Amino acid sequence: MKKKFLPLFGAMMLALTVGACAPKKDSSGTDTGSGGDTSEVVTKYTVTFYVENERYATKIVSEGEHITGVTDPTKEGYKFVGWLEGETLVDLTTYVVRKDTRLDASFEVDEGDVLSVDDVKEAGKSYYLVLGWWESTEKVTSALTKPDVRVFYDNIRRYLQAKDPAATDAELANIQFRNYSSANVAALGEMVNGDADVDILIGVGGNINTVPQPATETSEATTGAGVLLYDDDNPDYKFQTEMGSTAKKRYVACTSYASELGAETYNWIKSLTGKQALVRELTDEEIAESVKPVEANITVKVHGEGDTTVDTVLEDETTVVGLPTYTLTDDQAFLGFATQKDGKVVIECKPNEELKLEQILPLVEEGSSTVHLYPVIVHADLVTYIQVQGTNLTRAEAELFKARAIAAYPDKDLVFKIREGDSTAFPKALDTDADLVIGGNKPLNTFKVKDKDNYPLTNAGAKHFANSTPRKVLIIDTVRDGHLDLAKSLFAFATSDAEQFEVHAAYWPNGTTWVLEGGKTIIDAGMRARLNKYLSTSDEEGKTFEEIYNVVFNTVEVAGDKVGKLGDDTRALRDGKGTDLIIGCGGNIDDPAKGNFVGCDKKMVTNEGLADNRYVALIHDNGLTRDIFENYFVAAAQ
Repeated sequence: MKKKFLPLFGAMMLALTVGACAPKKDSSGTDTGSGGDTSEVVTKYTVTFYVENERYATKIVSEGEHITGVTDPTKEGYKFVGWLEGETLVDLTTYVVRKDTRLDASFEVDEGDVLSVDDVKEAGKSYYLVLGWWESTEKVTSALTKPDVRVFYDNIRRYLQAKDPAATDAELANIQFRNYSSANVAALGEMVNGDADVDILIGVGGNINTVPQPATETSEATTGAGVLLYDDDNPDYKFQTEMGSTAKKRYVACTSYASELGAETYNWIKSLTGKQALVRELTDEEIAESVKPVEANITVKVHGEGDTTVDTVLEDETTVVGLPTYTLTDDQAFLGFATQKDGKVVIECKPNEELKLEQILPLVEEGSSTVHLYPVIVHADLVTYIQVQGTNLTRAEAELFKARAIAAYPDKDLVFKIREGDSTAFPKALDTDADLVIGGNKPLNTFKVKDKDNYPLTNAGAKHFANSTPRKVLIIDTVRDGHLDLAKSLFAFATSDAEQFEVHAAYWPNGTTWVLEGGKTIIDAGMRARLNKYLSTSDEEGKTFEEIYNVVFNTVEVAGDKVGKLGDDTRALRDGKGTDLIIGCGGNIDDPAKGNFVGCDKKMVTNEGLADNRYVALIHDNGLTRDIFENYFVAAAQ
């Protein structure tokens, strides 16, 4: 019986097997395969791509595979970001298909590289703002890096948005930041002037606006970028400050090509917050605070001639301080304002320059709402600035030139201002009263020369400045018209060989009563040693001040025991020039009824060449005589 059922059972099993292996279709009707091995069954899904809700492409993808072959869509004015599944951005290179899927294109406004610092000007295109930066390609100059500059760029963009909330995305996207890095400053200038639209430059040197000049028979070549400033007569349109991750001090300049927006942005960079924008990322709160209108209620009293004042209440940052009119004679210069009468300058400005809250706020004392401003007016026929810097440009040499010039022009009221500083600091130390300037080659090349065809930048004459660094002399273009003739005369004096200069002392020995026997020899040697030390010369090495600087040292003895006659006799010395120091006198040397050297500096000294209770009087006060008085006589007595 069993044998009869076996064929029927086998037929039934065969039918079941064939049915199980019938082709399977996915939702699109696509066969997923057939066969006896179920591991070969493949499911396929439909992936549909949409752009702006319109079908863009369709892909049939096997389950578990990646999507390939889809071209990125484009949209004018926008940049394609990727494909969204719902609100999730997916990466097609890693996205695995598990079901039928819809993907939508995502775009964002195409602003290019919003922090690009390597932009290049496009011909015929204008920009919302143009910034530039410089890094020498031959040596580390500004020490700026692209990350440093990108930080600054981001700060500037956010400042502009905070300053003007109406600024559009398109305007902010139309900022250019260009890399003008080059081998030298001349190449920088050529590129910037070629583009002729740069508002602001960072990382440059103080010679950014110096026009390079070739060498001549009388002057060395000058280097500079030759990029004019927004107002090239106003030094406020370039300033030095720390920048970049190394906080190196370099210049920011507002060029003559700057728009009004460029000048406003430059002024913001000069503020405390703006300077910080050059070294670190600012917070939105810091930027917002920096552009917030300042509300104030400060009264500024500007003192005029006599007892007059002009009062202004500063209610906001736009109010201009009212100024009186100052009547200046041709031999006067206005330096600016002090907060006390006869005080030091705290605001350097011209007599009619606009002053606003920004300049006044630092002067407001705590608990006060009033600021007094007094004009600082100097009376001088001529003002000469002399640079000193360490051992190369020495103060002793500057003082010697000052003394020599005053002796050569006894009827002129000459003023000399000796300023310590390198090629960056020295130009900043000049007030607005400068007529003649003497210093090293580098800083003087940053100044404009008056009548350079006839009075070009020239070396000082032999033996004026005998140190290793030669001095240059120029008549600066700010020289007042009434002083020009004297400036030209002093220029000729400074560029000619140094005239002989005498340091002279008079002894009042009264026999050997006040200057002891042998005392003159002792004191002569002491004074000569001080001159050698002051001028860095040495008798022992044969480098005498006579040979190097054309300086001579002489002494004389004056007879008598009456101080009145001493005064008359010493004033008559050297064809009426008088003496510089009187040695061995009494305390009545400055008594109007006695010696009558009113106002001289006198000191009772202790010296092995002098009797007790005797004085030394300083009659002609200059750097050389003051050093002898203070450091030979007075210091030894203390």
